[in-house]
Amino acid sequence: MAVDVGAKIRELREERKLTQEDLARRSGVARNTISRFETSARVPSIDMLEKLAAALGVGPSELLTGASLSPAEERSVLYLRGFLRQVRDKSRTARFALENTPDFTAPPEHIDAREWLGQWGAFMAQLVTNAETIAVDWWRILGLVQDHATPEEEKALLA
Repeated sequence: MAVDVGAKIRELREERKLTQEDLARRSGVARNTISRFETSARVPSIDMLEKLAAALGVGPSELLTGASLSPAEERSVLYLRGFLRQVRDKSRTARFALENTPDFTAPPEHIDAREWLGQWGAFMAQLVTNAETIAVDWWRILGLVQDHATPEEEKALLA
């Protein structure tokens, strides 16, 4: 069953007897933005969800699912968000590189076309390697934290 995130934000805000202005002050999110979330005119980003959840005293997952998670599950969700941010940052780098792909049919005079293409191939291979390394590291961490690692042990894994 899908949860209406905006309705959930409004429900929790009203349960806590907060106005939109109160929630705005607590969360650092503009009041008119909160209004747009509550009317489903706008969907909150993950960063916004985290701010609103903290201000409402719940985990971000409760805003998304309507249910509370165990502390270990909530930490796993937080780690997954960290992984997704890293992947997003790497994908932005790749997108920039693709959008700025040089014209291989007309390399600068001082660079051989084969060398030019080789440099591009090496760059793309490095992006793939970075993404694979991040994925392996995060799957290892998520596997280790499933209900049997303390928050301190988890922090050590990420150091």
